[in-house]
Amino acid sequence: MKQGRQVIAFLSFLSGTHNLSAAFQNAQTFTRTHDISPSPPSMLLKSHVSTSFGRIIDEATSPISTSSTSLHNSYLDTLSDSSSSSTTGTKRVIDFSSLSKYIFSAGVQVGLFSLSFFTLDKVLERANMSVLPSPITWLLFYAISLRSRVFNPLNNQRPDSPKLKNRIMPKWTPPGVVFPILWLILIPSLRATSSTIIVNSLGRYLDVTILSLIFHLTCGDIWNTITNIECRNGTSALANVFTYLAAVYASLSYGIINPTAGKLLGLTCVWLTIASALITQTWRLNKGADGKKDSLLPMKLKGEESPTKFWFQKNGMEGTD
Repeated sequence: MKQGRQVIAFLSFLSGTHNLSAAFQNAQTFTRTHDISPSPPSMLLKSHVSTSFGRIIDEATSPISTSSTSLHNSYLDTLSDSSSSSTTGTKRVIDFSSLSKYIFSAGVQVGLFSLSFFTLDKVLERANMSVLPSPITWLLFYAISLRSRVFNPLNNQRPDSPKLKNRIMPKWTPPGVVFPILWLILIPSLRATSSTIIVNSLGRYLDVTILSLIFHLTCGDIWNTITNIECRNGTSALANVFTYLAAVYASLSYGIINPTAGKLLGLTCVWLTIASALITQTWRLNKGADGKKDSLLPMKLKGEESPTKFWFQKNGMEGTD
């Protein structure tokens, strides 16, 4: 395009040169006829050449100038679009509201269990009893293991979230039938049996040893909210660390009081080790649109409402990044 316009301009220059020659001849004839002193040919040549070259330069450089201006404007528009998109609703910040609710919920749950055990001890004391019969104690801790979240104020109602359904799981994930057997039968039974041994050994329910198991269950309930309600894979991996360490600590605490109880509760850590690897690998596999793994800390878009809700709050969460 550019070369074509230059050729056209050059041809125009040649045409102008031809016209200049004819103009000289007409000027000479006119001056002889009317007896007018002619202007020096050099002045005419200078004027015409100046006009011709001006037109040539304008034609030759106009595509470049237009192209450069267009390119410059296009680049500025791109920067403007990028700048506006990066400043309007795409900035992610730490969700301190969620963090505070996690900590608050943990305190409430442990506090309510402590109050319940304290009340139970006082009632039994008035009845001249130290502890309940072992079968009842066993059933109590079996129920606590299954439904400890009744004392947790976070929203634990599992939604029908597409993100939960479309979550990529490791290839070595155990079959679905394994999870109910472990979580509903085996692990609650081990917790109930070991806790019954500890209660009978201590002669009371409210004790830091028992509360170490309660703290482990509390961490697990918060992890459940983060993982299955909010679908935060990164924060789930981080919360699982606390859940796992709490289980190890509870097993060691039980072992100090009664070695058998410690070993029974320690067996649950075998499965928790496998589950921890499963959770970590799930976090690594499920990357965002930008190809990055989810943040370990709870994040949200700036100006967006926190997805973490208490059970009594409306508009529960349907899952976030």
